[in-house]
Amino acid sequence: MAPTSPTDAPGCLALAQRQIGDASGWTQQQWEAQLADDSVPRGDPAVTYYRPYRTALAFLLRPDRVQARTEGDTSEQYVQATATATRLQDLDAEWAARIPPETTPDVGEWSGEIDWGSW
Repeated sequence: MAPTSPTDAPGCLALAQRQIGDASGWTQQQWEAQLADDSVPRGDPAVTYYRPYRTALAFLLRPDRVQARTEGDTSEQYVQATATATRLQDLDAEWAARIPPETTPDVGEWSGEIDWGSW
């Protein structure tokens, strides 16, 4: 089995869902929208690179899993950190290394010429 390409949307979506196991907490459209939100364009013409591990992490950290605690005047919201979330963060970092870096626009070489305007 060949590794999933970062530019293969269906393959990346399946990879993200496999990380979760039971992906029924979201509809297919929600999964696709999150995958698109986590994607990055690179190159000219732009090619979309997907980040399935970030998408799986977003599923794990979704708002309905957030817990709240209040003690006196202090309240906080948190998500139970799991080994799965930590593993997904590590996998996302490895995956991001496969995506080409963002290029900066070429502003040309510096020239010492001064373009004096006129009145």
